[in-house]
Amino acid sequence: MKINRNAAIPLAIIILVLGGVSFFLSTRKPPKERPNVLFILVDTLRSDHLGCYGYKKIKTPAIDSLAKNGTLFKNVITQAPLTFPSHSSFFTSTYPQYNKVRDNGSDRLDDSAVTLAEILQENGYITGAFVSTFVLDSRFGLDQGFQTYDDQMEKKSGKKVIKFMDEERTADKVTDAAIKWLRANKDKKFFLWVHYYDPHTIYNPPSPYKEIYKDNPYDGEIAFTDEHIGVLLSELKDLKIDKNTFIIFASDHGESLGEHGENGHAVFIYDTTLKVPLIFSYPGVIPEGKVVEKQVRLIDIMPSLLDYLHIKKNREIQGTSLAGLIRGALKKFSLPAYSESFYGKIHFNWDELRSFHEGDWKYIKSREPELYNIKDDPDELFNLAEKRSDLIKELDKKLDKFLKKTSSELEEAEVEMDEETRQKLMSLGYIQGSIGSESRPIPRKMVAIMQEMSLADRMANEGLIKEAIEKFNEILKIDTTNIEAYIHLAQCYKELGEYDNAIRHFKKAASFKPDNAEVHNGLGNIYKSMGRVDGAFEEFKVAFDLDPDDPMTTTNIGWCYQQKLEMAKAMEYYNKALALDSGIATAHANLGICYRLKGNLRQAIEELHTAIKNEPELAFAHSELGACMATKGDIEEAIRYCKKGIELDPEGLDGYNNLAVCYERKGEHHKAVENYLKALEIEPWNAFVYCNLGNAYAALKEFDKARESYKKALELNPNFKKAEHSLKLLQQ
Repeated sequence: MKINRNAAIPLAIIILVLGGVSFFLSTRKPPKERPNVLFILVDTLRSDHLGCYGYKKIKTPAIDSLAKNGTLFKNVITQAPLTFPSHSSFFTSTYPQYNKVRDNGSDRLDDSAVTLAEILQENGYITGAFVSTFVLDSRFGLDQGFQTYDDQMEKKSGKKVIKFMDEERTADKVTDAAIKWLRANKDKKFFLWVHYYDPHTIYNPPSPYKEIYKDNPYDGEIAFTDEHIGVLLSELKDLKIDKNTFIIFASDHGESLGEHGENGHAVFIYDTTLKVPLIFSYPGVIPEGKVVEKQVRLIDIMPSLLDYLHIKKNREIQGTSLAGLIRGALKKFSLPAYSESFYGKIHFNWDELRSFHEGDWKYIKSREPELYNIKDDPDELFNLAEKRSDLIKELDKKLDKFLKKTSSELEEAEVEMDEETRQKLMSLGYIQGSIGSESRPIPRKMVAIMQEMSLADRMANEGLIKEAIEKFNEILKIDTTNIEAYIHLAQCYKELGEYDNAIRHFKKAASFKPDNAEVHNGLGNIYKSMGRVDGAFEEFKVAFDLDPDDPMTTTNIGWCYQQKLEMAKAMEYYNKALALDSGIATAHANLGICYRLKGNLRQAIEELHTAIKNEPELAFAHSELGACMATKGDIEEAIRYCKKGIELDPEGLDGYNNLAVCYERKGEHHKAVENYLKALEIEPWNAFVYCNLGNAYAALKEFDKARESYKKALELNPNFKKAEHSLKLLQQ
C-alpha cells in the first residue's frame, strides 16, 4: 500500500477531532467470501429531488428500490460543491485541505494518495470505473487503483470561443459500457464504479423525459438517469450476483436552482449544493427500509465500506465508519461537517468560503461571516451572525482547530514555486504582486457578476463576439480583478484577430495570478497564431513548468520545436503528450507531420488516421493526409483530402498549402501559387509556405519572385536550410 508523502494524522487525533466517537464492527469473524461492491454515483444530484427523499414531482423507481432494500441517510454533506475535489475527498476519505485538490481541471490527485480502489485491488478485487465527464479524466489522477478506467467521452462538434470541460457521455452509453464489463467479470470479485453526469447543466433530457418534465428539465435528466440505473440493477439480477453485491448510491454535490441567486454550483456552499443522497444496500447485512437522520459526510463512505468488508483502514483516512450507526449500536452520535469552495478565489479572485456545520448551526467563514440555524431555517435565509457573535467566535475557534488537525503539512504554508519558474515569470514581467485577501470581494455580494459572466460566455459561444467583449468590459469596470473575465475577454479578442488586445488582457490576468498555467497557455496560443514562435515557446514552457501533466501544453511545446525544425525534440514532446493522453488528436496529427518530413510515410499515415478517428473534424489532419497521398503519388486522392480540410476549416493554412503542393505535382503551378498566397493571407509569418511559394515561382520561371520568397522564408527562419539551398541555386 502506498504511504502518503504528507505526515499521516494519528488515528486518535482524527477520532477526537471528528466528534469524539470511535466505533468498530463487532468481533464476529470476517465472512468466508467478501461481497462484490458496486458504487453508483450520479453527479450534481440534490437529495430533495428524489422520490425516496419525499419529492413528489418525479418518478425514480430504481433509486427508490435501493432505499427500500437498504439504508438511506437523510442528512449527508459533501466536502466540496465541485466534481473533482469532491470525488478526490470521498475516494481517499481525506479533506481538500489534506489532499489539496481544490478545482476541476487544474488540480491533480497526487500519486501518493491512497484510494479506495487501490485498497480493494490489494485485497483481491478486480476494479473497474466508467465515468461520464472529462472532469474525471484519468490524467487528473483518480484512476489510481482501477485496472479498467473507461473515460472515453463523446467528442462535441463545433468551435467554441470560451472552452469548458464539457465533454461527457449520456447515461445509456455509460450503462452499456459498464454492463459489458460486468458480464466479462461476473465470476470475479469486483469493485465497479459507475458515474452518471446527466443532471449537470445544460439540462436537456431525451424523449420522453423532455416532454414529461418540460417544466423542469433538471428532473427530466434525473428520471432518465434513473431508468438506466434500473437497467444496471436488472443486469445484476440476470447475472445472479445481486444478492452478493454491496451497493452504494451517492452524489458528489447538489445543484442550486436559483436559490441565493446561484444557478448551478461551485461558488456558494449553501445546502442546495452541499446536501446529497446516500444509500447503502446489501441483502442480509444492511437493514432494509431504514432512514438515518443523523448528519454524516461523504468522506465517511470509505471507512464504512472497509469495516463491512473487514479490511484494515489506512492511516490517512479522515472519515468515520458509519457501520455502528447503521446497526443502531450507538446511542450518541454527532459528527461536524466541513465543506469549502475555493472556486471563487481561483477563478474570480474572490474570497474562498469554508463552512462548519455542527448540531443545529451552520457557520460560513468569510470576511463577512454567515450563521444559520439549519433546524429552524433549512433554506438558509436568515443570517444570524450579527445577533450571535458569541456563537460565531466559538464556531470559528472550532473550525480553526479542525483545520489544523486535518490539514497536511503543506496546507498551512504557501507552496513555493520552484526558483527556475519564478525566474522565468520575473523575466517575462509577471511577478508584480497579487491581490490580498483583505481586498477580495465576498462571493455572495457578486451574484450579479456571476450572472453577467454566464451571459457573456454564452454570447461568445453563440458567435456574438463583439457583444461579449462589451459585456466583459462592463464586468471588469465593477469587478476589476476578476481573473476569468480577463481571460475570457482575451479569448474573444483572439477570435477577432485583435492579438494586441488579447495579449494585453492575458497579461493583466497574469499580473494577478502569475502561476496560472491557463493564462500562459492562452498567451502562448496567441503568439502561436501570430507566428511568434519564440514568444510562444517561452509561455508554453512556463505553463509546462506549472502543470507538466497537461497534454495540450506538452503538445504545444512540440509544435514550437517543429517550427524550429528540431524534429527529434518535437517528436519527443508529442510522445510525452500522448503518454499523458493517447486521445489527443492534435498530437497524433503533428507526430504524423514529423514522420512524413522524416520520410516514414507509413507511420505518418497511421498517426493521421488515428487523429481523425479521435477527432473527425480536425481539419489539418485531413490536409496532412493529403500531403501524404501526394508523396505516395496519388494526387487525386490527395486533392480530395486537402479540399476536405478546407471545407472543415476555411481559415486553416494546411488545406491551402497542401492543395498547392498537389497542384505543383500535377504541373499546375499557377493554381499552386494561388493557393500558397491564400495560405499566406492566413499565416503571413509561415516560412515553410514562403519556401514552397518560391518553388512554384521558380517552376514558372518567375525567378525574381522566387528569390523574394526564399529571402522572406530565411528572414522568418534563418535556420531554414532548404530555403537557403534553393536561394543559392537561383543565384548561381
